[in-house]
This record gives sequence, C-alpha cells and structure tokens, in this order.
Amino acid sequence: MFDIRPVRCKVSCLKLWGGDFEQAKALGGNTCRGARRGSLSYLSAEQGRACCKDAASNYRSLGDKVLLTPPKQLLLLFFCLGLATSMPAQRVDLSEDFTALASDMAVDFMAPLDAGYKDVRAFPNPHQNYELAIRSRKEKLEIRYHLEPEREGNPMTRIPHVRCMQMIANIASNEEDTRVSALSLPDSISLDLLNADWAKVFFFTPKKTFSHRLTCQMLAMYKEGKGMVFAYLLFNKPPLELDSRLLTVRFEEEEEQDDL
Repeated sequence: MFDIRPVRCKVSCLKLWGGDFEQAKALGGNTCRGARRGSLSYLSAEQGRACCKDAASNYRSLGDKVLLTPPKQLLLLFFCLGLATSMPAQRVDLSEDFTALASDMAVDFMAPLDAGYKDVRAFPNPHQNYELAIRSRKEKLEIRYHLEPEREGNPMTRIPHVRCMQMIANIASNEEDTRVSALSLPDSISLDLLNADWAKVFFFTPKKTFSHRLTCQMLAMYKEGKGMVFAYLLFNKPPLELDSRLLTVRFEEEEEQDDL
C-alpha cells in the first residue's frame, strides 16, 4: 500500500482525472513524493486528497481541483489577506453620465487612495443635479461632482464668475444669517496643477434639501473650450485632508505640439 505520509506534495493546478493514469500523466497530474520510497507516483483525486490532508499546512481544495501551495507562498498569502482585511474596502465606480462628460471635456478624475472612499448613488436634486458622488465614513466627507460643457447656446458656461453666483443661489441656504465666502485656491494648489484657466473656492451653508451637512466647500474651475467643473465637498467638521481632496478632479494636461 502506498505510504501517504508525504515529505513533499505538489500539484500543477490541473484537473484530476479520477485515477486515469494516462490522462493524469499527460496533464502533469497530481504528484506526491512518498516518504518511504522517495519515488514519484501519480494519484487519483481521492488519493490526492488523502495525501494532501496529511500535509494540512499547504492544502486547499477547489471543487474537482486540488491546489497545493508551498508553505512560504502560503504564509505570503495569509499576510496579504491579513493586510487586506485590516484596510477599509475601497472602490469607486464612475457613472456613465460622468464618464461621457469627462471624456468630452477632457477632465481627469482621481479617486482618493485612502480613507475608504466609495461611490454613492447620485440622486436627482431639485436644486442642482450632479453626475458622481463619493463618500468616506472615516473622514465624514461627501464629494459630489457636476460637469457643464461649454455650449454655444449657453453663454453662462463661458462666464465662470457669473455662473458660480447662479450655482450658489441654487444650493446655498436662504437663511438670513447665511454667509458666502469666496477664496483663492489654497497655497498647495495652483491653476497650473488643475490645468484650468480660472478657479475659485467658496464656503457656505447648503440648503437642507441639497445636503444635511452643515458646510459646503465648492470648487469651481473653468477651461476655455471645455466648460466648467464643480466639486461640492460636504461636511460638518473639516477633515485634515480637505484641501487635498480638491485635487480629485482637474482638466487633462494638454499635449504640446512641436512646430514643424
């Protein structure tokens, strides 16, 4: 009887053929080096599982496949799995509307790689619709994005400061004590970094029907021939990385054409 106490088990990740020696051999098969004989033998699926169970430290089963992983690779796998579970799950899927507009306007979107940002549904809003929204539970920050292509029949898309006043009138609170602050870009951000011709940052309290957050930081930027980009950063308490979140969207850098 074959000694199933292996000193080494090895599988080529191929399907086992239930004891059909020739087919198993042709495919590379399931091989186990026996402790007694030191010989290389081809096993059936049942024998392979029995052999591998004895080598429990490097065994796992996948349906009708048996996969044995060397101990070092297994330790690396466990390390990666542990690292993955210790980090917040993070995925941002762009909506079709946002993707189409960003392509037409040559806009780049760069999702934050930290703080567990995920996309959230962009609900229709009576004051201002938007094409994309992302949210971080860790930073308690939601960012909404709205893209307006420059159009011949809409002159406001070519007059950014006037369009911003219209936008603020749409989404800012109508309460008497509401204040709107217009600021220049933070020192860490420049027009060149945004690849924009004009950009401004505004702070105000949003309408409750636009957002239940207490504060909106609105980034507005314009590029001639492309249009306007709006980013609404909604929060109660500003996170430490607030300014860096302004860089999640910008216009694409234009390629310089050499004169012939």
